[in-house]
Amino acid sequence: MKPIYAENIIVAIKSCGCIEWYILDKDYCFLDYPKLEEAYRKKGYNDTFDDDSRFGIKVVNELSKTQFLDHIKEYKITAEELKKMLMKESDYNDKLAYNPSI
Repeated sequence: MKPIYAENIIVAIKSCGCIEWYILDKDYCFLDYPKLEEAYRKKGYNDTFDDDSRFGIKVVNELSKTQFLDHIKEYKITAEELKKMLMKESDYNDKLAYNPSI
């Protein structure tokens, strides 16, 4: 998967003392769906987030991180793969997508 600015983002996750790189849909990266829903309600929106789209995990924390990491392993990418992908880009805006987001 190729990062697309503001859609699929590059994410670094520190796990077991190592940093692992992923290209994820940005919606996977909200760690606490209930808090996000509450923030939307405070702004006058009545949105809810379907936790099925994130493997049934409403909150990513110490208790659910192993399950979450297991589900996203197909999106894992090495730093070398990211570097090769970046080096192939010639357009400045396409290169921006390779800046780690979170």
